Amino acid sequence: MGLGSEFDDVIIEKIKKVTAQQIQEAANKYFSKNSVISILAPQKYLI
Repeated sequence: MGLGSEFDDVIIEKIKKVTAQQIQEAANKYFSKNSVISILAPQKYLI
């Protein structure tokens, strides 16, 4: 993919820097009040 050998370490550090506020802002931007979110997972992963 041309991302370099250090990509695995770099992406982990970038993910760790994401804040709850940034996640909330992204959710507000991309999910409207009329959105439907479905989660598909094996039963053992659903609480």
